[in-house]
Amino acid sequence: MIHPVFQRLVPLFLAMALAASASGLEVRLEYQKHTDEIQGARPSGATFVSPRLDCPGGDWKLPDFASAKPFFGVFCLGDSEFLYALDRSEGAGTAYDRLFFDQNGNRDLTDDPVLGGGIVPSGSDFSPVPMPAAVDLEYRLDGKTLPYSVRFYLACRDVGYVGEKQLSASTFPLFVNFFVRTNCTYTALFELQGKTVNVVFVDDDCDGRFAETLTVDDEASTAPTDRMVLACKGDRFYLACGRDCGLFDQGFVCDGLLLENKLYDLRVSPAHKSLALNPVEECLAPLKLSGRPERLILQRQSDARTLLLVRPSEDAAVPPGRYRLLLYELHRRDGEGILWRLFTMASNDTAYIDVEPGRGGILSFGEPLTPLVQVPLTSPSRADGDEETDVELELNVEGVAKEFVVLVVGVSESEESGGVPFNLAHPPSVPCYRILEAGGEMVAEGDFEQG
Repeated sequence: MIHPVFQRLVPLFLAMALAASASGLEVRLEYQKHTDEIQGARPSGATFVSPRLDCPGGDWKLPDFASAKPFFGVFCLGDSEFLYALDRSEGAGTAYDRLFFDQNGNRDLTDDPVLGGGIVPSGSDFSPVPMPAAVDLEYRLDGKTLPYSVRFYLACRDVGYVGEKQLSASTFPLFVNFFVRTNCTYTALFELQGKTVNVVFVDDDCDGRFAETLTVDDEASTAPTDRMVLACKGDRFYLACGRDCGLFDQGFVCDGLLLENKLYDLRVSPAHKSLALNPVEECLAPLKLSGRPERLILQRQSDARTLLLVRPSEDAAVPPGRYRLLLYELHRRDGEGILWRLFTMASNDTAYIDVEPGRGGILSFGEPLTPLVQVPLTSPSRADGDEETDVELELNVEGVAKEFVVLVVGVSESEESGGVPFNLAHPPSVPCYRILEAGGEMVAEGDFEQG
C-alpha cells in the first residue's frame, strides 16, 4: 500500500482481513489518517469552496463576526453538513483571514476554535493564512458514524483590490483562495489469485463517500473542432501487486475488476469497512487487445458500467456489449534499465467497439503513436482571424484509438519497488519543432514546453 509501516503487519493483516465465502471475497478496509510520522506518498482529493454572503437556511448558531460581510458555506460530508464562515480579523477593508468551522457538527459555530487570524506575507498577490496541520471530524454515512480528516488551505489579499461594494460570491476568487484537501484514505492488503494485492481508496471530491464509480461527462467532452480528452470523474483507486502503491498506480473506482483473466464485481463500502469482490464467470465473451497494458478502463454504452482491467491476459473475457476505451497505462523498459510508464486518456473521437456474445471483440489502441501539432482554439491568431507574427502551437501524441498520451514518466530499477514520488521520476526529453516553407526553407524552430 502507500505506507511502508504496513509491511511489518502483512502476516497478521492477511489472516484478519479476508472473509471468504462461496460467492466471493470480502476484504476489510482500514481507515488511514495521514500523519507526519508516516513517510511516502499521501494521495488526497480536494475541492474548492463556493461561499456566499447570506447564511444558508437552517438552525445554525452564529458567533459575532468582526466583518459586516462574512462569507458562508456548507461542507457536505456523507449524510452530514458542516457550516463554515470566513471573517476578517481586522474588520472592513482587510483580508478574510479567519475561518469558523463547525468541527463537532452540532450546527453551532460558537463552540469551535477559530482557525487562522493573520497572514504570512509572501511577496505575491495572495498570502497564506496559517492553518492547523489537520482537522479531524466525524460524519454520518449509510447509518454509521465514521472518522474523517481534512486539511484547510487559505490564502487571501485585502479586499480593497475589488472594493467593499463589489464583495460577492462571483468576486470571491479575486481576493480569497480557499480549498479543502482530504487527509485520509481507506486501504486494504489481501491475497487474490496467488498475489498480494495492495489497494488504496481516495475520496477525490471530499464528500466522504470514497466509492463513487467513474463517470464521463460527454457534454463537457465536446468541442466545436478540436479533439478533447474525455471529462472523467470519480473517486480514485490505487492498486499494485506485490509492492506498495505509488503515486502513478492510480485509476478510478470501477464497477468491475478484471485481474489477468478473472473478472470480479467490485463493491466498496466505507460505512461497513468492506471491499467485496464477487467472481463473474457466466455470459462472458473474449476480448482481444492489440497491446498488453498494465491497466486499462472500459465503459459499456448500455448501462455506463466501467471495468478496470489490470494486466489482462490473452484469454481475458468481459460481458458482451458496446464498449469504449477510457484510459490505459503501458510499460516499456529501455536499454539503460529505465522503466517508461505511458499514460493515456480517450478523446471525444474515440469510437465504441462491439463485444458480441460468443464471438467477442477486438480493441485496438496504442502504437503506432502519432504526433499531432495544431493551433488550439484559444490561440489569438485563430480566435481573431488577424495576421499574427506569433502563433501558439500545441503538441499532442495520439494512439490508434484517437486517445491522447497525457503523461510519460521513467522509473529506474532501484526506484520501482516502493512507489516513486513524482520528483524522483525521470521525465522524457523535451520535443523540438521546425517549421519549413513549401520549398524546404526553415522559418522557425524551438522547443515545446511540457505541461
